[in-house]
Amino acid sequence: MTAGQSNAKSQPMRIVYAASEMAPYAKTGGLADVIASLPAALAERGADIHTVLPLYRSVREEGVLSGAQQRSFSVLFRGEQHESRIHTIRLAQNNAVSFVERDEFFDRAQLYGPGGQGYLDNADRFIFFNRAVLSLCAQKQFSPQIIHCNDWQTGLIPVYLKNSPGKSMPAPPLSVLTIHNLAYQGNFPAETMGIAGLPLELYTPQRMEFYGKMSFLKGGIIYADSLTTVSPTYAKEICTPEFGHGMDGVLRTRKKDMIGILNGVDYSIWDPASDTHIAAPFNARDVRGKAVCREELLNIFGLDASPKVPVVGMVSRLAEQKGFDIVLEALPALMDLDIRMVVLGTGEPRIEKQLKILSRVYGKKMKVKTAYDNALAHKIEAGSDMFLMPSRYEPCGLNQMYSLRYGTIPIVRATGGLEDSVEAFSTRTGEGTGFKFKEYTAASLVRCVKKAADLYKNSGGWKTLMGNAMGMDFSWSRSAGAYLDLYEGMLRKV
Repeated sequence: MTAGQSNAKSQPMRIVYAASEMAPYAKTGGLADVIASLPAALAERGADIHTVLPLYRSVREEGVLSGAQQRSFSVLFRGEQHESRIHTIRLAQNNAVSFVERDEFFDRAQLYGPGGQGYLDNADRFIFFNRAVLSLCAQKQFSPQIIHCNDWQTGLIPVYLKNSPGKSMPAPPLSVLTIHNLAYQGNFPAETMGIAGLPLELYTPQRMEFYGKMSFLKGGIIYADSLTTVSPTYAKEICTPEFGHGMDGVLRTRKKDMIGILNGVDYSIWDPASDTHIAAPFNARDVRGKAVCREELLNIFGLDASPKVPVVGMVSRLAEQKGFDIVLEALPALMDLDIRMVVLGTGEPRIEKQLKILSRVYGKKMKVKTAYDNALAHKIEAGSDMFLMPSRYEPCGLNQMYSLRYGTIPIVRATGGLEDSVEAFSTRTGEGTGFKFKEYTAASLVRCVKKAADLYKNSGGWKTLMGNAMGMDFSWSRSAGAYLDLYEGMLRKV
């Protein structure tokens, strides 16, 4: 039986992806990239995929709805039936995306709220969306065998499937919940249970109550048939108090139903051989173009460096989660090393302000740009010699995998997906793809950067390391195969 086919009659496996983001239509972070790439990779392997998102204002602004197929359907919300519509676009064979229309909830400037603050009615907005996905299934707009949910915004779907709404379907689908970042949980006042139409007996510490709140994510964790995270190490970490954000106990009860599958990379976008944003193409067989990209990057930031001085790049959300508390502490010592450093990102105002101050102090060796700039992000990946990711925690991370393909050696803290995707380089064996440190301190970070800078002076060793890095394959096809194995195992048990 071909991967993606679910029974002896060789029918395609039918999967609905429910998510709150998908690039290029609606994006605030890495979830959007996953939902753009993973369903497409599954469809290429024979599965029948349908992704469902809210119809945000940004979707309309993308101008993709002119050729969409429109259908009406009804949604039970706050005890009443509400008429709604979906707009469906066929992306490829076996791969479609539908947008749920409800302008009252989704026709807004931001996906979740302005300035990092959630809209006050986010509970209503995503209760409606969860209900809409299941209504589409019950009304046979879709007939999935599995609904794959993503983060708290779709966490109520498994709850509904195991409680009253599932009874309206003769054969309710199984559910998978992927935890992309456990820190975001969808916790709302207790009265939200009534708005969601859920029985109050579910509001207990063993079910959906979480420190006096009703938790969308906890409900999904309790009731999903299977759980996944975006890397194997993160699956282990979130079962501990250090990384569990208060949910480690409930996650330990579901440990046997949870698997970590590392995210992939879309190499049609992130590959120096075909990247249209960079000054010159290059690949593992011919890296001469990287020197051209390096020169352009230094010119953009107004830095001067000799070929023997490594350029360390960072493209990141400027937040403590990403390690910027220890970066700020480490910067004086880092600037004592013979390196150049470029930083791109936006985030916490305090961190932005301190980085700008330090950039003025160390202006000959370090420059910062506080902005979202996709083209410049590509130039930093291509033109840097090293890429720094010292995250406090990192469910998966993508930039370290981009960096490997660009021969830009990652320097990472050994946590989550960074631990799983970067192998520490050994000068003795010549094996490995980057540099790692475990202890979350400024001193450990500085020692690791110094170790990388020292090896950079050894042209033979650095060439070996670059070859190892650029030879890695983190394509979505590998990840899609692991998900298909999970789905097929779930369906065999039914």
